[in-house]
Amino acid sequence: MTPGRVYSDRAQTSSSLIGRDGIMQLMADARSGDFDVVVVEALDRISRDQEDLAGIFKRLSFGGIEIVAVHEGVADAMQIGIRGLLGSMFLADLKHKVRRGMAGVVADGRAAGGVSYGYDLVLGRPGERTINEEQAEVVRRIFRMYLGGMSPRDIAKQLNDEGILPPRGAKWNASTINGNKGRNYGILQNAMYEGKIIWNRVQMVRDPDTGKRVSRQNPESEWKTALVPELRIVPAALYDAVQKRKAVRSHDHENHRRANKPKRIFSGLLRCRYCGGGMASKGVYRGTVRMRCSRYSESGSCTNTKSYRLDRIEGGVIDGMLNLLRRPEATQEYIDRFFEKERSKINEAAKHAGQIERNLIKLTAEQDRLIKLYGDGTLPMDRVEARLKELQIERGQLAETLKEAQRKVPKVELHPSALRQFIRKLERIKQVIENEGNIFDRAASEAFRAAVSHIIVGDGEIEGDYEVDVVTYIAALTGQTDFIGYGHSLGGQMVAEEGFEPPTQGL
Repeated sequence: MTPGRVYSDRAQTSSSLIGRDGIMQLMADARSGDFDVVVVEALDRISRDQEDLAGIFKRLSFGGIEIVAVHEGVADAMQIGIRGLLGSMFLADLKHKVRRGMAGVVADGRAAGGVSYGYDLVLGRPGERTINEEQAEVVRRIFRMYLGGMSPRDIAKQLNDEGILPPRGAKWNASTINGNKGRNYGILQNAMYEGKIIWNRVQMVRDPDTGKRVSRQNPESEWKTALVPELRIVPAALYDAVQKRKAVRSHDHENHRRANKPKRIFSGLLRCRYCGGGMASKGVYRGTVRMRCSRYSESGSCTNTKSYRLDRIEGGVIDGMLNLLRRPEATQEYIDRFFEKERSKINEAAKHAGQIERNLIKLTAEQDRLIKLYGDGTLPMDRVEARLKELQIERGQLAETLKEAQRKVPKVELHPSALRQFIRKLERIKQVIENEGNIFDRAASEAFRAAVSHIIVGDGEIEGDYEVDVVTYIAALTGQTDFIGYGHSLGGQMVAEEGFEPPTQGL
């Protein structure tokens, strides 16, 4: 009899299947027919989500596998429906109880969330905080620097230069200091520094498709506030003056953003060659949008101080890709270059498959020898039978391993219809950029992002030139989804390890 297997997801929520490796392995083994029954303490150990529990039950039933609960016996559709409903009700009730408890903590003058910069936990007294004087002085200093005219970006750079540790991560940045106006996050907008605890600004909900918890902002009428003057770090006059300056700057920035920062097709795709960070608009100069490394702008942690004309990047990328893709021989060479980088992996997989085949031949030969020795009377049946069973198990395992190894040897070629579709998408984007003033076109943007992962921007060898690498999804040209992409520069001739030469010197 085959011994039972144990599947578990320790410290994982039963409200979602995402991240639960144990239940995923159980379902994979079920598809392979490795068992006939699943024994659980209770059905909510599988899932407390109605949809997930019903889906697992349906798939296991299709495979002829029963679910047996310790105290309820074999599960049927009625039990699954009832237990799924009760599980969902339990989660909802638990959420309400936890939130009521947190509301009581706030009403008692204690913090219901994490520890803000400038404070320490009080051991053995949940929710209570005490001021960390060293960090509190940094907070007051940030307020004074901002009121004195320094921008959040300049403040972050100075703190980084002085080696002062940030609340999280390795570097201070502008967003850590500036925060979010709508949610009152960030050093300059943390109400606790003026002696207030504010709770219930956001609620967390779980995305059913990804399993990730995302925050949703609550209306201000639902916020819970408690006064804690003993935890005030920033004097009232300084705190109020900073909020007034922020309100003025926020209003001016919003007006400027609406007037000068239209959404672009390339938004969010540009990366800095020198640090890998994203690139964002630094504004419009002489009618042209200029892009700059966000890490340099936010915290000064990148050495790339230059800005780049977005129109040159857009035109160069689209023209370069069209010039390349309209030449099938160059496109096929691009695909071949991509798989050159994968060649060692492919060869290793093929070599591994060949070795397994040789091992299978050896096992088969050994089986034949044992049978011959038994037939000749050289070996007794008990010795032959025991070894034959071992060899049969080994052969079965090797055969499965061989199938897996053979699947890892891909066959990839240019897909003409995928190529034509890709070219049509690029031509539409070129039309949007050139003839429609690059007004944001959702369809064109989504088409481009389906083919392009990101665009790396840096300086060329000649002063004033740009070096631009486009990292595309290989599936856009082959119709396959097994491989993610390969970086190449724009147009021209293939260069090993570097991609394609830029189409023009002036890009």
